[in-house]
Amino acid sequence: MVGVFVCTSCGDGICGPGEDVCNCPEDCVPVCGNGLCEPGEDSINCPEDCMSVCGNGLCEPGEDSINCPEDCPPICGNGLCEPGEDSINCPEDCPPVCGNGLCEPGEDSINCPEDCPPICGNGLCEPGEDSITCPEDCPPVCGNGLCEPGEDSINCPEDCGPD
Repeated sequence: MVGVFVCTSCGDGICGPGEDVCNCPEDCVPVCGNGLCEPGEDSINCPEDCMSVCGNGLCEPGEDSINCPEDCPPICGNGLCEPGEDSINCPEDCPPVCGNGLCEPGEDSINCPEDCPPICGNGLCEPGEDSITCPEDCPPVCGNGLCEPGEDSINCPEDCGPD
């Protein structure tokens, strides 16, 4: 035999010899599961044939914001505290962590003194403050046994006694 020439008829609805999805897409439809990643298939619609590739702009099965941040940006609200998220820009996923050195929303010097030192003038009478060291936050309290600034024997005889 000198040479065999196979005549194909692209467009006859049959994917014949010599035809494939590239040279006769009207007859040869991609078949997912045949081991070939053909045009029209990708790792999302045919993961059996097409492996995911990090960096191709598609967040594909098996990729996430941790193992492929190029394709999968963090999504605030998905229940995962991902790289780039914190308790300030995504409190839904990243609750404040007392002891991390950051005074985050929801923390103060009372519930997290490790991260939030007392600040005189913030409206909270915090540990270490009193009416003498921080009168803005800690007004005098008549009856606590201390004669504090603003108290005298007339307006607080319990603490300041008679003149």
